Amino acid sequence: MPIKTLPLPDQNLLLDLFAYDPESGLLTRRVTQGGRVRGELAGGLTAKGYLALRVGGKTYKAHRIIWKMMTGDEPPEIDHRDMVPSNNCWSNLRAADHARNMANRGPLRNNTSGFKGVCFHKRQRAWCASIKVNGRQIYLGAFATKEDAAAAYDAAERLHRGEYARAA
Repeated sequence: MPIKTLPLPDQNLLLDLFAYDPESGLLTRRVTQGGRVRGELAGGLTAKGYLALRVGGKTYKAHRIIWKMMTGDEPPEIDHRDMVPSNNCWSNLRAADHARNMANRGPLRNNTSGFKGVCFHKRQRAWCASIKVNGRQIYLGAFATKEDAAAAYDAAERLHRGEYARAA
C-alpha cells in the first residue's frame, strides 16, 4: 500500500526558501524565519533515518522537497538507490512507484537464509526461491544450496525489476 503524502508547496516557493546542492545532497535555508537561520541545514533526522523539515506548518521529507525543486513533479514515491534514506544526492534519487520502491530493499528482518526470496523448505529438504511480481508469487524452484537459490532469485529479479533490482 503506497504511503499517502501531503501535496507539496509550489516549486517557486521552495526555490525561494531553500538552496540545494545536487552533489552533496545538502538542503540549506535561503531565508531566516521562525528561529531558523539563513544558510543552516534544513530539517532533521526522523526515527527511520530520513531528513524531514517543516514548510508552512506541515512536515515533509526532504527528498520530496528536493525532487519538487529540481523537476516540479511529485511522483508517487522516490527511491534512494543506495537504500540510505538520508543520502539525498541527486544521483541517488529516482522516481518510483510502490512496487519498484519495495523491490530496492534488502532481506527482511525475519529472513533466516540471508538472501532475498530464499527460504528453507523442511518437507522438501531444499532451499526454495520465489519472487512476487504484480501481486503474484512465482515459484523459481528448489535448490541444494541457498547460494544456488539466491542466484535464481537474482536472475528473476533482474528480469522483472530491471534497474530497481537489488541483488541478494
